[in-house]
Amino acid sequence: MVVEFDKEETERMALAIDASTASNIRVIEDKIKNNLEKLRNKERLQEVKYFESQIRDDKGEYYQGGLTDLVPVVVGADKDNADNLFEVFAELKSLEKNPNKSAKERRMELRRNLSENPIQGVFLGEIKTQLETYKKVMRSEDEKISEKCDSLLEIINEVTKEKTEEGVYSEEETPNDQTFNNIKEVCRELEL
Repeated sequence: MVVEFDKEETERMALAIDASTASNIRVIEDKIKNNLEKLRNKERLQEVKYFESQIRDDKGEYYQGGLTDLVPVVVGADKDNADNLFEVFAELKSLEKNPNKSAKERRMELRRNLSENPIQGVFLGEIKTQLETYKKVMRSEDEKISEKCDSLLEIINEVTKEKTEEGVYSEEETPNDQTFNNIKEVCRELEL
């Protein structure tokens, strides 16, 4: 999947997201090492041929076309946090075609729950950890990739700050997510 960011003073930026339900450290390690190899070998960088943005440009239009040179990252949640998120999504999906007022109110409540779900902090932390590692590792190999990771880090830090100020992100609400812990461990090892 692709997550896009649009900042007025910079180009459109996006990340290629590998959403994983695996908490096994070896699976996470393989995915992150594979992503680092993609960064080292520019021919293997992520590309999306057909993409339609959900962000309007200054003309009020949605960008349609390809995206190239996407920085790939892994996000995931351990079983407990993932189950909680899946339950909300499943209920929301089951109510989508129900036209009655109570179903509509519940859909709004579930959407609000998703927009305020503290798992966002875990995902942002996972992305930040990987981008910091890529930036450090690539600094001596490819300054352009390192700078791209730095630009993405600035955006992730801004989003994290906003979410924290809104009270959405709190580490206490998603304690010790094993997938996040494994991503941090793998990234520490790669930086050595």
